[in-house]
Amino acid sequence: MIRQRAAWTALVATAMLVRAGCVAAQAASRGTVEIGYGESRLSAGYGPWRDVYARAQLASGADVWRVEATHRRAFGDSGLFVGTGVTHVIDQSWYGSLGVGTSAGGFFFPRVYAGAALARKWLARRQLVTTSALSYYGQKDAHRDLLWTGSAIYYFAHPAIVETGVIVGRSSPGGVVSQTPFVSAILGRPRQRTFTARLAAGREAYQRIGADRALVAFSSQALSVGWREVIAADAGIAVQLDQYRNPAYRRTGLTAGVFLGTALLDRVPRDTTQKP
Repeated sequence: MIRQRAAWTALVATAMLVRAGCVAAQAASRGTVEIGYGESRLSAGYGPWRDVYARAQLASGADVWRVEATHRRAFGDSGLFVGTGVTHVIDQSWYGSLGVGTSAGGFFFPRVYAGAALARKWLARRQLVTTSALSYYGQKDAHRDLLWTGSAIYYFAHPAIVETGVIVGRSSPGGVVSQTPFVSAILGRPRQRTFTARLAAGREAYQRIGADRALVAFSSQALSVGWREVIAADAGIAVQLDQYRNPAYRRTGLTAGVFLGTALLDRVPRDTTQKP
């Protein structure tokens, strides 16, 4: 019953996001919407991991509003995560963002998420951006995770963006501390074609991989590469390949989606909802 309810909720949420995003995309594009499907294969006898997602963004004055919904089936369970947030331009040098989220079903999703970030632009062209972000995850068991992300983004004159940073986390009870450095890059022109890559390697504090099994204070490595192609006046496709490894399993996944609206593609997304 819980799985059926979560699936119906995911379907309704996705339909609402698609409808809202299409309207936003048509309004000369003050917004974007993306829907897609992903599937991963896991080692160590774990079954496949499947995702259906929908995301939408809408620009309104100095604000960019975003909403997302993801239905996931993994580790023998399924659930729906829904989140929303806003990024606000404070002035020419500063901007900040807030986000919240919750989930139904799926022990791997947090019961509650809340995050905030503040960014500062530097140098003559404001081509250097430093960001400090704080994220809180209330899990569906007794654990609570607090993560701080510090990063620096540099915009090169040639269409290229490079970001480097570190995610520092503390999981309780237990007071387990983790640290995961990462680096990512975006190449190309957002309104035409872009290629992305992200590499993270370090230690994570806590991850549930079963109803009664969890990993604590473990090493992990994650690599993702992506391609986005604008194939029409205001629409395109997105493909991403992911590789993740920890002491318990390896995961290799492929995600494909379509998007409408290109007005916001040249803004670097700041997603603080995802753990390493």
